[in-house]
Amino acid sequence: MKRSGRVGIARVIIHEKEYLAALRPLGDLICLSTMNLSDEVVSVSDVEEAVEGVKPGERELKSAEKLITSMAESFNPKRYHDEYRDCVKKVVEKKAAAEGAVVQPPADKEKQPQEARAANLMAALEASLARAKGQSKRRKTG
Repeated sequence: MKRSGRVGIARVIIHEKEYLAALRPLGDLICLSTMNLSDEVVSVSDVEEAVEGVKPGERELKSAEKLITSMAESFNPKRYHDEYRDCVKKVVEKKAAAEGAVVQPPADKEKQPQEARAANLMAALEASLARAKGQSKRRKTG
């Protein structure tokens, strides 16, 4: 990706929601950045129309400034954590302690779909590349 100067566009599902994402090189790594889908983007003109003619008074502006100043502090990333994950972890631990952990037996390899048998990222990437080449050839000949 670095050599070609291109980024990849992907669809990913995170917590039951589909996101558009960009895959781009970051040093020797690949970085995934979520993006907005077209129906999630609001044009600037729509926003400008919605607030047209609305002018806050001097009193409101001073109050807003005071509020912002009173709440300002140095950013400390350690103050923020994934509360949802913590909650899920507590529920899982409570359930495991009450009932004992339930482990699903390994599935028969022959019954797994082809995609699930990809042994590693490289194999998955090679398979994806082969599919992309096949689609490209079909577009050219079709």
